[in-house]
Amino acid sequence: MTTGSSYIRSAAAALLAAALFAPAAVRADHSVPAGTPVMLQFMDEVSTKTAKKGDRLQFRVYTDVVHGGKTWIKQDAVAEGIVDSVKRPGRFGKKGELKIRLENVHDVNGVRVPLDPYTSGKRFDSKGPGAAAGGLVVLGPVGLVGGAFVKGDHVTVEKGTRIEAKVAGSKDH
Repeated sequence: MTTGSSYIRSAAAALLAAALFAPAAVRADHSVPAGTPVMLQFMDEVSTKTAKKGDRLQFRVYTDVVHGGKTWIKQDAVAEGIVDSVKRPGRFGKKGELKIRLENVHDVNGVRVPLDPYTSGKRFDSKGPGAAAGGLVVLGPVGLVGGAFVKGDHVTVEKGTRIEAKVAGSKDH
């Protein structure tokens, strides 16, 4: 009887070890590859008029993410982000500035997949050059005084705006 119970204890220990260590190995083989493009769409408008640092943002994936013949992330999956900073428009035509940090998206298994930071460049700048800068060049000192009363534009990202994110870990973000 001792041999049978010791066999059962050994088998139980082996099963427990397999259960504890296997998920990490399986997850490593079954995660979305770094650098994989994820096409996102803003679910709401965000603007320097109303946004505050720390505001949570939601995006939706607008096309399946397929890599190596496998669908990793389904269309309409939810992605999350946060407003990193907001600068309101200023005098002399200084435009507003909005910085958004993408955080993660949910894969086909519901697991959160981290996203690389999004660099928009001038994507969300308000249109046109600063009005005061033009006044300064053309009108000299009169333009400088007048520019103090010219306020820049707010930046607004419309609901439905599409961007390309990448799964975290890529070297070219």
